[in-house]
Amino acid sequence: MAAQREMWYSALELPYDASWDEVRSAFRRLARRYHPDVAGSEWASHFQTITDAYASLRAELFGSPSAKVAKSASAARESRIDEILAGAEREMEGLVREADRIRREKEKSLLLRLHSRRLDVRLLAMDALFRLRSTAYAKR
Repeated sequence: MAAQREMWYSALELPYDASWDEVRSAFRRLARRYHPDVAGSEWASHFQTITDAYASLRAELFGSPSAKVAKSASAARESRIDEILAGAEREMEGLVREADRIRREKEKSLLLRLHSRRLDVRLLAMDALFRLRSTAYAKR
């Protein structure tokens, strides 16, 4: 981090212990000198380096307002996502319970049909019960 700070100060042509006022005035002086509209497009990368160094020093000294807003927005977004996921989990649990309840009722109905006097009803009930149980075990 210290090496990077030294690079920022050297980009602004300042000593490492320069004050904020010196940083600001050096940036303005260099920005006027190396701005692509003034110095030409060949100095655009140098101008970008100066701008990045100034923005980094400013963010380090004062904190970036956009970073603070981004952090709070990010935290709010993550909190909202957690709420949505928790709600989805509760909904899925409810659906699984409902599916189990429906399967048990269907199984009960088929078990009652097994006691029918008609052979065809009993055979159909046995077939349906077998299919119901085999799909229930396959899902587990």
